[in-house]
This record gives sequence, C-alpha cells and structure tokens, in this order.
Amino acid sequence: MTETGRPGETVPMRRGLPLMVLVALAAVYAAVAIGLCLVPVGEGIANRAGGVLGNDFLVFFSAADLVRSGAAAADIFDAARLQAHQDALSGLGVHLPWAYPPHLLLLVRWMAALPYAAALGLWLAATTLPFAVLARRATGAAWVLILLAPPVVQNAADGQNGALTATLILAGVTALAAGRSLLAGVAFGLLVYKPQVAVLAPIALVAARDRRALVGFALGAAALPALSLAVDGWAPWRAFLAHLPDHFALVVDGRLPRERFPTVFAAVLGASGSAPAARVAQAVATIVAWAGVYWAWRRTDDPWLRLAALCVAMPLATPFLLEYDLVIWAVPGLMLARSVWWGEASAADAGAMVLFLFTPPVIWMAGLAGWTLGAVPVVVLAAWTVRRIGSASAVGRAV
Repeated sequence: MTETGRPGETVPMRRGLPLMVLVALAAVYAAVAIGLCLVPVGEGIANRAGGVLGNDFLVFFSAADLVRSGAAAADIFDAARLQAHQDALSGLGVHLPWAYPPHLLLLVRWMAALPYAAALGLWLAATTLPFAVLARRATGAAWVLILLAPPVVQNAADGQNGALTATLILAGVTALAAGRSLLAGVAFGLLVYKPQVAVLAPIALVAARDRRALVGFALGAAALPALSLAVDGWAPWRAFLAHLPDHFALVVDGRLPRERFPTVFAAVLGASGSAPAARVAQAVATIVAWAGVYWAWRRTDDPWLRLAALCVAMPLATPFLLEYDLVIWAVPGLMLARSVWWGEASAADAGAMVLFLFTPPVIWMAGLAGWTLGAVPVVVLAAWTVRRIGSASAVGRAV
C-alpha cells in the first residue's frame, strides 16, 4: 500500500481507521445532541434536555415575536419585558438576554410569522446550507461529513448564528482568493452583526493591501446599521449602547456560562476571580490576535492559512465568544482530515485536525459537567497556525 495517496489510490488502514472512528464519534454526538436539543417533548417547545427547543434560538424568536406583538424595537433590550415574553412563549423559566446590535433584529424579524418549531427549522436550514455549499467547494468533503462536523452540529443544537458567521467568513476568504475583492469585502462587512468578529476583517484586508475589498467592507458594514436606522430609528441604538455594560456584567457575574467561553478573559476570570486581571489579560490577547492576523495576511496569500489565522484569532481577540461561534473551524478541520487521509499530514497536523473539529462540542459537554477547558485549545491551535504560516513562503508586496 502506498504511503501517500491521491484519489484512486489505496489508503492504508492505519490512516483510514482513526479517521473512520472520528466520523463515528461525530455521528454519535450528532444523534445525541440533536436528539436532546432539537426534538420536542409534548405539545410545547420543551426539548428532551429539559430546556427550550433549539436552546438559544428562544432569544431570536422571542425578540421577533415581542416586536410583532406591538412593542418597540428598543424594548428587546428591556430584560424584564423580554423575559416575561419568553415565559409566555415557553413556560419553562428559561431567560436569555438580547446581547446583539439592533441590526440583527432585521435578520430574525421574519421568525414571528411562523410557529416556533418551523421558524427554528428554517433558521437552521437557511444559515447552515449556504455554509455547507461553500465548505464543500473549499474542502471537497462529502455533504454528510460537513453536516456531521461537530462545530456545525453544536451550532444547530444551540439554535445559534454561528453558521451565518461562518458563511460570511468563508465567502469573504474564497471570494478574495478568486479575485472578487469587492464581493469579499461586502461579505466581511456584513459580519457587523457580530462586531467582535467583524473587527478582524479590516485588519486582514489592510494587511493584504486590497483597497477594493476595504471599500466593499465599508459598504457591507454600513448597510445593516443604515437599514436598521431607517426601519427602527435611533431608539434601539441608544438602548443598545446603554445596556453594553450590563451585557459585559453578565459574563463577569457568572450569569452567562463562562465555561462555554473559549476566551482569555473567561479563563483568567475563572482561574483568578479577578475581573481587572482578566481585563488586562484580554487586552494583551486582543492586541496579540490583531497583530497575528496582520502578520499572517502579510506573510502568506494562501487562503486556507489566512482562514486558519482568522479562526484562531476569533476567540483570542474578544472576551465575548461562545463555542457555537466556531462553526468556521470545521473548514480547516476538514481540510486537515483530507490531508491526513492521503498521508500528507504530520502528527501535529492530525492533532490540529482533532482540535478544530472537536473543541466546540467538548467545551459544551465539559460546561454541562461544570468543567472548563479555558483557552487552552485555542492557544495550542494558535501555535500550530503560527508555525504553519511561518514555514510558508512570504507573499509579494504588490499593492
């Protein structure tokens, strides 16, 4: 049997079997997570885990339904009013805050026109399928492997927006690699609904010295806030800015599950109990992450190494990021899996593959048990990424 391979050649069992075991584990996890979180119990919207169907999806649906019922858009930032509406919808005592900019409401407002379960299904399909299409083009992986990828499953179980974030990041990277700079910039700009992620894009594009992409970013970044202002006015923005300290306090006070935050801030706060120390550590991590993205995008024009740099910078650059935000990690994970399959990967690459693919669900499961991984997997993957990019050929400096 060959030691390296290509399509049409035989893959030795010692390489294929471990990957097949990982696929089996991913399938088991998908069955358990979907069965617990996305299968309703009884006639309401409870799931088998004792929470709400789709978990965090409740915050999107309840905000949309609150506005449909006649409330002002700014009222989604009124915690007491939103919680009362969530109680009316679920009757389960599950309370989730709206901790997003006002323009995300534009993307979820339609949900109130549908029953809860139907809106959840359409939300997951509309955000996950575009990502799957782009990921298949990028990695060549089978549809089933993409949809079973643990970061994708984790986001679905959470009913969250990580697949939308991943779609925009991957669209930006692939469009830029194809020479469609303006489109790439627009895709990156639309990430402003997740500002702690969007901030990485202009740093990358400045490093790439792509002026058209920067123009596209400005257009995309302005579009959603401008539309929000046109539809709902200034009141939601005033409420959003007024409640920013409250959102940060949710993490500091432990009212949000810090063990699900793979960030330096959460790790230092959990270890030391000192919010000032955590802020200092996070400030250092943010500067390092921003500098790392700039260095990576100047060092190499390989789109997948650039993507890896964005992937590891995301949880390092912000105190506020959860495991479901890491759907985009499925792409480098699947690309490394292909390299492992064909015998083109080192042991370090194989380890990085496992971390990219399985860190999000492990964070979630550990959190359920009251444990935390902290930022350890992120730091390990950052070191691997720096090593890979450092060994790549530097790009030219043409503007």
